[in-house]
Formats: sequence, structure tokens, C-alpha cells
Amino acid sequence: MTTAEHFAKPILAERSHFDAAYTVCFSVQGLADPGLLPRVIGLWAKRGLTPTRWHSAVCGRGDRELYIDVEMPGLSADLATQIAKELRQIWGVSQVLMLLDRDSVSA
Repeated sequence: MTTAEHFAKPILAERSHFDAAYTVCFSVQGLADPGLLPRVIGLWAKRGLTPTRWHSAVCGRGDRELYIDVEMPGLSADLATQIAKELRQIWGVSQVLMLLDRDSVSA
């Protein structure tokens, strides 16, 4: 595989019969820093994934906090947990919540 072919194909999570797909909702809270948004969306972009929903708002005392809600269908529990772990390692992120919802994924 050439370098161009490698970047042209999205990186998809391999799923076994035992690892069901979920719609995953992430709620991220952090500093209202302009660099936080690209660092967060970069975790999906580097995997070739596009979230179906994204909402962000600056709020909190003195508009110092940024709240980001992201919805992504079709993820395995393992990949969702890995993304949540990586979100928690981003500078400026203070809290990450994750919800796995199997019922909202259509087969």
C-alpha cells in the first residue's frame, strides 16, 4: 500500500461478533481556549470519522469554560473508551463523560 492509499482510506474499527456497535455521546468540559476545539475534533479526524452531531458553547463564570457535546454512531465500546481516554489527556480538558447507547443504532 502506498502512502497516498494509506491516507485515502479511513481507519475503521474492526468489530467482532461480540463487540456490538453503539451510538456514543461524549460530553467534554474544559477551558474556553481557541485551541481546544481542533484538539478535540482531531481525535475523530485522525481516524477518518465524522461525528453526526457536534455542539459547543462557551459558558461558566466569566465565559471561561467550553462545553462540547459530540455524538458518533457505529463505534465499538473499546474504541469509544479509547477516545474518551484520549480526550481526558488533552490539555485544557477538565471532564469527559461518555454514554453508550446500543438501542439507537440501526442494524
